[in-house]
Amino acid sequence: MSHLLVVVLLFFSSFCSVSSHQYYVSDDCSSVTHTLCHFFSEYAGDMSRYNNSIFYFIGTSDINDDVNMTAVRNVTLHGLDQACLISSRSDRRSILIYNSSHVVFSNMSIYNLGVIAQSSNNITITNTLFNGTKAIMTWISIKLNNAFDVKVSSLVFIYYDVVITYEPLAVCSTELPHYSLILANVTSLTHNYFSLYIHHGTS
Repeated sequence: MSHLLVVVLLFFSSFCSVSSHQYYVSDDCSSVTHTLCHFFSEYAGDMSRYNNSIFYFIGTSDINDDVNMTAVRNVTLHGLDQACLISSRSDRRSILIYNSSHVVFSNMSIYNLGVIAQSSNNITITNTLFNGTKAIMTWISIKLNNAFDVKVSSLVFIYYDVVITYEPLAVCSTELPHYSLILANVTSLTHNYFSLYIHHGTS
């Protein structure tokens, strides 16, 4: 009976998780020699299945739906040759990060795509361009709400709002969160808005 239970658990684990840890993303996978290449929409609906993974972006990836990063662990989105992650059909799409940890964005050019991180920790964004584009004439937002241990470096913003908020935690925790916020080499070129709000509790 115990052997059967082990087999069933192993099968269930392999079915619910993805064994490979490197994926290639492009709208033109025919030019990509790597076998694991798909549109980003293949992964974006539920990225919690891809913990401990690196997504390499090649060329252009057109995003027309929200990217759901709920309860993800150790996920990196990295652009090869400053790849573009674009939301061209809507200016209301976002990368939604909730209850996640160790999420990295690096070497990307992101157009018209918001980033919302809430109740998460160890978020790193580096060497990335965020461009809201003047043609749309609206400001895309990067919102960090109770995102702890955040590192932002070597970024350029154009037509983006950046709002960072810390609020009292809803419940007491035995482990205090690390409130580290590092901003380094951040360039604001055109019509950007930066704000930081810290709300203290009564105890």
